[in-house]
Amino acid sequence: AAPRLDVGVLRGIDAICARGFSPDAPDTISAMLAANTEFHLAIARACGNERITAVVSELLRDQERLFHAGFGALDGRTGMRHQHEEIIAAFARRDAAAAEHLVREHI
Repeated sequence: AAPRLDVGVLRGIDAICARGFSPDAPDTISAMLAANTEFHLAIARACGNERITAVVSELLRDQERLFHAGFGALDGRTGMRHQHEEIIAAFARRDAAAAEHLVREHI
């Protein structure tokens, strides 16, 4: 994905994640989780393998449902923001090894 990925797309999606969420406003949790799913799908799509994208999509949708159940107990902040910034920086450098490492750590 590193040579093909449009880093601008990742930055745009991550801007939604950066807004965080309010535990009292379920729509903000939904928006952030949907953006997180799109962030990771953008990376999967850049691999150019439709099968991988389909599998990752299914896993991310399942994860999104699970997170909906638990995010209301948090205070609106997650480590996701910092991790996404590091992932974006690795892709911007076209550093495939670092991007892979960071995505694995993130997962």
